[in-house]
Order: sequence, then structure tokens, then C-alpha cells
Amino acid sequence: LHMSVGPNSLPVIQKAKRKGIKVALDVGWGEQWLKNPDIFQIIKHGDYFTPNLKEALYMTDQSLAAKALSKFKEHCPETKVIIKLGPDGALSDFGGKETVVSGFKRNAIDTTGAGDVFAAGLIAGVIKGYDLEQAIRLGNYCGACSVEGLGGATASPHWEKVEQEFLPLK
Repeated sequence: LHMSVGPNSLPVIQKAKRKGIKVALDVGWGEQWLKNPDIFQIIKHGDYFTPNLKEALYMTDQSLAAKALSKFKEHCPETKVIIKLGPDGALSDFGGKETVVSGFKRNAIDTTGAGDVFAAGLIAGVIKGYDLEQAIRLGNYCGACSVEGLGGATASPHWEKVEQEFLPLK
């Protein structure tokens, strides 16, 4: 299940978890909600949380991605937090070591929906049994492809493109 964290999200997340469904969470920009301390009480119930850098820094009152990741680990120790860094990739924690999973440089035309397409790639990788680093790398690839066209979906890769371009790199 992939969903945005909102004030009323917890019952849905808890129901999904009771049914054994993995939950990937994201947020949208809403200054009041992102500063609400209750947000961490919801995020900690998810399996994955994928804020972008601006959201992560704002939520944690930090100025560096690594420090924001540390704050998330304090509040949500069981949730795999992945901070999206745009073309620079994504930052996450692998066994206590903070690591940037490299991104893919593309000719950006429109970044609308790139974070959602990243999430689709990440989730596809998880479903296919990739380890977290490779799933994030797939998310980075998918998000990067999506910026090459207008709107979030026009340039999003189909699995054939993933097989041709990404899997040989894996």
C-alpha cells in the first residue's frame, strides 16, 4: 500500500499492517501538518517513508539530509526512511550506515510526479525481492525517467524499458 500521511491515516495503516500488507508512506507539502509532532506517531507505523529533501529538512528542523535522517531514526526507528534527493539519488540507512544511493542524470522537462514514480519503482523492487539498496536504485531510475516528459506519467518507464535499460546496470 502506498499512501500519503495525513491526520486520519493511522487506522488505514494499522488495518493494512494487520492484514500483512507492507505500507509505503509519503507526504505532500502542508506546512502546518509537516510541523505537527503527531506526524511521527503515524510514520512509525509504516514500513517505508519517502519524503523529499525539502520535506525532510522542514519536518526535522535540520539543514542537512544526514541529520534529518538521524532525526527520523530517533522518532521512527523501525521505519525505513528514504530521503529523495532528486537527480542526486536518495539517502537511507543500511545497517546503521547512512548511504546515498546514486541517482540518474536526465534532461528534466517536468518534475511533476517524479516522487510518485520513484515510489512506484521502489515498491516494484520490493515486490520483486530486491534488497533495499537495489529497490531504491530502481526507484531512482524510474523517477529520473519520469522527468523527461510533461506530467508525471508520460515518460514513466514500462517494465520493458526497465528490463532493457536498468536491469543490465543492476
